[in-house]
Amino acid sequence: PLLKALVPSTVTVSPIKKRAKAIYSIYYGIKYPLELSLLSDEALEVMCTEYLRSRFSNDPWKIYYQITKTGGNLADVDIVGINKDNERVVAQVTSTKDLKLVEAKTKKLQDFPAERKIIFSLVGTDLFMNDCLWIDLAQVFGYFKNDKLYKTLLERLAQA
Repeated sequence: PLLKALVPSTVTVSPIKKRAKAIYSIYYGIKYPLELSLLSDEALEVMCTEYLRSRFSNDPWKIYYQITKTGGNLADVDIVGINKDNERVVAQVTSTKDLKLVEAKTKKLQDFPAERKIIFSLVGTDLFMNDCLWIDLAQVFGYFKNDKLYKTLLERLAQA
């Protein structure tokens, strides 16, 4: 069952190479050091949702509750929540390092009706562009990895 969970149900060709370490870890019992590449796309979405709820996130970007399930509900949005000012906060999570792709996702997110918009990616910088906050996935992972409570979350997500 765990190996089946590694293959996304929404795609016809799974990114098996990307998940090779997770597969070896489950199948052969190999222990790898905790690293960002061990997380599936779904696990990244959960990590980002928890980040937006955590003490690491700042107002007005911090969400206090979600209004849709994380991932899969909307084509261009993975997280929809509400901040303390009752503003809609939406986020897209992508594991790409491709700047052009992140810019394209930012453009799509601009059309979504929300007061606060966020892109999580591996572009490697935190910046504000076209009314959209870009947050580095590696930085979020680093915050969590260095926190006892959230490190446990990462360890569990890496096994999912």
